[in-house]
Amino acid sequence: MTLLQFYERDILKIVSMKRNKKEIINNGDRLEDKRFSLHSWSTEDLNQLRDIQNHRIIHNKFNYVWDCFLNGEWAKRSIQQYDDIKTPYTHLYFWLGIWNKEYIRRIQHVEKKRLKNETARWTEAVSVVHRNHIKKSERVKRIKLLLPNITKKDIAELTEMSYKQVKRILKDE
Repeated sequence: MTLLQFYERDILKIVSMKRNKKEIINNGDRLEDKRFSLHSWSTEDLNQLRDIQNHRIIHNKFNYVWDCFLNGEWAKRSIQQYDDIKTPYTHLYFWLGIWNKEYIRRIQHVEKKRLKNETARWTEAVSVVHRNHIKKSERVKRIKLLLPNITKKDIAELTEMSYKQVKRILKDE
């Protein structure tokens, strides 16, 4: 083995190691490869990308090109130019599935957080009801602060007071 072959072999090893090197990032509850992270897209962008009406595949005299309509303008979605029409549609459907999955995951995460906060507020409101050392009027006001969208009728049922009492207490505010 010559010296040149030895160096070529080492260079090829280094290049292949760099290609295979994965940078792992923490994505919420799971680890993922940074190269395939979808965090560069906002939720609104993902919503636009997952709609098939925002994509088109056109023939530009020589090849097929995949464009997408994002934030009010058409832009190239892929730098690759396709010789046949089947390949860009295959890539399009592949990415539509990924974008849809990520969008749904984000929406579910937001909804889960909202429900968690709502449950915590309701739990606190119920604990306020059972605090006997607090005046009834103060309990009603705290419940209204914790749950701003609650009706007077619901407060009356929760505190086991009459509707008129709750209405009179909240009238002062």
